[in-house]
Amino acid sequence: KVEYGGLMAMVLERVPQHAKEILDIGCGDGYISSLLMRNISAEFYLLDQSEIAIGKAKERVPSAREFINKDITDYLSTTPDKKFGVIMALNSLYGAELDEEFAHDLMSKLDENGVFMLALATGKSHFVKLQKKYWPKTHKDPIYKKNVFDDAARVFGGDQKVIRMPLETFDLSIGQCQKIALFMLYADKVTDAFKELSE
Repeated sequence: KVEYGGLMAMVLERVPQHAKEILDIGCGDGYISSLLMRNISAEFYLLDQSEIAIGKAKERVPSAREFINKDITDYLSTTPDKKFGVIMALNSLYGAELDEEFAHDLMSKLDENGVFMLALATGKSHFVKLQKKYWPKTHKDPIYKKNVFDDAARVFGGDQKVIRMPLETFDLSIGQCQKIALFMLYADKVTDAFKELSE
């Protein structure tokens, strides 16, 4: 397991240095990709379903090859021939329907030597507890009530191309986790009322 604050070090340790193209799923404001760019000579594709997040990413990582404002499922279905050396889903995919079809479509995007780097918060983390609290208040589909970490482990099975990083958040305070959870909801344009949500 890796604590949230150590995620970047874990990614740098495990990401293949030979990768030529990297897809960052749920890139948020582009923070992790911006750090990776300092250490890896690759073209970065930043994907997020949030217009707000993509706008922030463009400001932070203007040199990225492409900014993709789409849901990951839509992207997978509309770009059948695109391949990547690395696909990252770092503290994202919480709203995705993780099933065998999704896993197959995502893994088909990897080139011959490609890897999928997956970091999801475990059910015991502060972050997951907060997301479960806020998600039903702002989304019609209460999909977050599922144990996403266990779902991912099940659908991706023992695939050797998957680098799993169980993500803990006990190195963060409840307040810090709350800010992360609320930003994700804000970026999804489901609420502007942080105060109302936090009650």
